[in-house]
Amino acid sequence: SLKLPATIKPAVLPKNFQAAFQNNSLDAVYSVSGNTILLKKKFKMGSPVIYPADFPAWKDFLNKVREFNRQNISLTVQ
Repeated sequence: SLKLPATIKPAVLPKNFQAAFQNNSLDAVYSVSGNTILLKKKFKMGSPVIYPADFPAWKDFLNKVREFNRQNISLTVQ
């Protein structure tokens, strides 16, 4: 969570995120409660073994997660 001063408000939050690879998935949601920004992530690791033939798809999954993690939050002063 990120607690903001009373004069700062979130202008834009990243959109909800979902990505999956086989039985593995990541869901992430930003929300605002009062003057606090919350990020809730849920990672499910249903297949802990990644076989060499699946590496390209696994890498694609990780790249999607990386792109989500690089998103910015825009704030405004009121």
